Amino acid sequence: MDKPTSYAGELGPKHWPNSRYEYVMKLKQAALNFARKRWADYILYADTDNILTNPDTLNLLIAENKSVVAP
Repeated sequence: MDKPTSYAGELGPKHWPNSRYEYVMKLKQAALNFARKRWADYILYADTDNILTNPDTLNLLIAENKSVVAP
């Protein structure tokens, strides 16, 4: 999927118009489809502003044994 150099309605690099959100959602959907095709047991979406400081975070999330969890 080609990354656009700008987004419709964008006012600057920190502005998030709907077109940018839509692009991110398409990327996340593509990642989910990729994981499903490979029968992945888990998928983790982490934005660039997430900082996981506990080295056990993934194990703790997996141990919840739920369909959807978030840190």
